[in-house]
Amino acid sequence: MHMIQEVLSPGRYKYKVYNARGALLFVGESASCAQSYYEIGERQELEEAERNARLSRNADSGGQSNSNSV
Repeated sequence: MHMIQEVLSPGRYKYKVYNARGALLFVGESASCAQSYYEIGERQELEEAERNARLSRNADSGGQSNSNSV
């Protein structure tokens, strides 16, 4: 995720928020909305990375999860 702030005129800004793949998610003049999009996107990317890591570990262990072992 990354966010860009462009100066439109003194005191006026345009914000652009992009995801990790470079897709534009938000364009607008509201800093709070841009920040919300950024934080939600960061959280979703973290969840996706954790899910992919979990799937990779399960695939490496033959599809068995060790989390239920005693």
